[in-house]
Amino acid sequence: MNCSRLRGVIFGCLVIGILIGCEGASTTELNGRVTLDNQPVDNGSISLFGTTDANAKVSASIVNGEYVIDAQRGLKPGEYKVEIHWLKPTGKTIPSADPGFTMDETREAIPRKYHDNTELTVQVDVGRNTKDFLLMSK
Repeated sequence: MNCSRLRGVIFGCLVIGILIGCEGASTTELNGRVTLDNQPVDNGSISLFGTTDANAKVSASIVNGEYVIDAQRGLKPGEYKVEIHWLKPTGKTIPSADPGFTMDETREAIPRKYHDNTELTVQVDVGRNTKDFLLMSK
């Protein structure tokens, strides 16, 4: 292989490596805390919906008031609408679908303005992002 051709192969490999590296850099992570009236949300869920890309959707569990959406979930940079749900136990039991069994009754604890009629948004940038959602019921 002559030097001119070798330089062309090396240049091509460098360009491909840069393109692959840039594509990998476009993934991002998001984490934070979620509280309602200063109480950590436990066993809730957080969902993000892209405001400019209708196909951009990702969800995660909220455990002990914290959530993590890691890069493997495919979260891309951009602006997202945020919906938060928390089916909180009421302390009562109700009949289950299986005769003779009961289950804990739960109710949505998060006000509609944070899920069905959400007012929440988040801007996600490349890399690691932290966004806390300190919600108030009134």
